[in-house]
Amino acid sequence: MAARELLEPHLAEFLARYPKLAVELVMDDGLSNIIAAGCDVGIRIGERLSEHVVAVPITPMLEMAVVATPAYFARHGRPSTPADLARHNCITYRQNSGGSLFAWEFTDASSKRDFTVETRGSLITNDDEGMLRAALHGLGLIQHIDFAVRRHLEEGRLERVLKPWCSPFPGFYLYVPSREMPLKVRALRDFLLEKRDDLKSSVNAPRRARSSQSRRR
Repeated sequence: MAARELLEPHLAEFLARYPKLAVELVMDDGLSNIIAAGCDVGIRIGERLSEHVVAVPITPMLEMAVVATPAYFARHGRPSTPADLARHNCITYRQNSGGSLFAWEFTDASSKRDFTVETRGSLITNDDEGMLRAALHGLGLIQHIDFAVRRHLEEGRLERVLKPWCSPFPGFYLYVPSREMPLKVRALRDFLLEKRDDLKSSVNAPRRARSSQSRRR
């Protein structure tokens, strides 16, 4: 997801700015060792970073969003608490590294206590894009990082529920094993910091009228 959302849309611009550089992307959703893998940098969610690395945030704070299509909610109703998910078809993601099922993450607003819910449903996938497509086809609910579903929310294809139960958390970080960064790594870091500011601006921008109308319905 980090490559698809944060790197791939901007690679042409980055490589045009630095024509002597080449980029190799290595996709791995596990906690890989970037030195052993021969990589210069890694990108990882902030809460999964080792304390021994040097890291810079390349997204604003993020949230997990629970979403489904308007048609799904019309047929099955809308959950008002995480406990209500037991009555819904929840599409589940299986991590490629380790093979464990992703437990949906929530925060109790009154106690500030974080907790997880093990959901059930008719589809398990190890492809987050496949999970999103299934939700768009009306199969059920998914929990996904908010910026990955924002466009579908704005265009009315998906609607969000349980937002009060989803607290912000540290987003994606670019990390390196040492403060001694080669020039090519500094160039990528500075470029992604530019894009982080653009992403922050888009997050804070007003939603389009169509999105507002969708929520009112």
